[in-house]
Amino acid sequence: MNIVLRLVSLLFMFCLPVFLVLSVVRGIVAAPFTYEMALSISNAEIVTGIDSTELIVIGKETSDYLLGRSGPVLDPSVTLSDGSVIKIFNQREIDHMVDVRELMNRFWRLHEFMFLLIIARLVISFLLEKKESLLNISQETRTSGMLGLIFLAFAGVSSLLLFDQFFLQFHEIFFSNDLWQLDPKTDRLIQIYPRDFWFGALFVTAGFVIFLLLIVSGLAHWYLRSASKASDQRGQLERQRLL
Repeated sequence: MNIVLRLVSLLFMFCLPVFLVLSVVRGIVAAPFTYEMALSISNAEIVTGIDSTELIVIGKETSDYLLGRSGPVLDPSVTLSDGSVIKIFNQREIDHMVDVRELMNRFWRLHEFMFLLIIARLVISFLLEKKESLLNISQETRTSGMLGLIFLAFAGVSSLLLFDQFFLQFHEIFFSNDLWQLDPKTDRLIQIYPRDFWFGALFVTAGFVIFLLLIVSGLAHWYLRSASKASDQRGQLERQRLL
């Protein structure tokens, strides 16, 4: 039983920071701010020649698409002042976004699975560890948070120094084709979401994750200190009673 609990504990400590990372990624994909930031960084209205209000709508459609709230293909269009309708993305861009959505769907399923594992750890702790459950969960949370912060600090510095290499390797690992290799001169997808946007998005994500890790590990540390002080006080009272 002790071995099983230890394995469950290690699994919980691994799942917690991964769950927080995926929570932040999911939130950023859903947030209108993300797409407003992209338009600001890319000067997309000037580069693409498309009105900013239309680009904001495209951002909302992209968000819904990546979150699985719309159809299987992202193929937005805009109506020009003369009444003509143009497609925003070419077929290569549309096909790449299908790949991106499939990748995001895997991330969302992993996110939900991590949530279930965390809930399972809490249930197991309360059922089997009884009075020690809160202490054990707090210790694991603090350890997980600190290890997560150390890893993010290392990954953040590495990404800052080697972002282009990181960006390239990410696409080579997660995509089995070269559809992601777009031309910034002609392809609107990369004009709207250029390299500098992804650089900024990476550090916004890291900032939110670090904040959440500090919160959960800080709360766990506070609880452990409070429990330790309460235990010391009970010990002193017991010794005084015996005297």
